[in-house]
Amino acid sequence: MEEKEEQLLEKRNHVNALWLTYKDKLTKTEKAYCKSYWQYDLSLSEIAEQHGTSRANVSQVIKRAVLKMEKWESSKEGPKALKEEK
Repeated sequence: MEEKEEQLLEKRNHVNALWLTYKDKLTKTEKAYCKSYWQYDLSLSEIAEQHGTSRANVSQVIKRAVLKMEKWESSKEGPKALKEEK
C-alpha cells in the first residue's frame, strides 16, 4: 500500500472511531450530514440537495463536527467537555 493511501486509511479509521464515540454529542444537523456522508456514502452535493442547502455548507458542517470530536477526544474530560460548552 502506498504511503498516501495508508495515511488516508488511518484518517478514515480515526474519524470512524470519533464518530462511534461522540456522534450522540453532535448537533442534529452535524449528525445528519455526517451520517449521510460516512454511513450512507452520499456526496456533499447529494446531502446538500436533500437538506436544501449548499455543498459548501455541508462541507463546513462536517469539518466543524470533526474538529469538535477531535477536541473532545483530546480533552482529558472527553464528552464531559460538551456540557461546559453549552
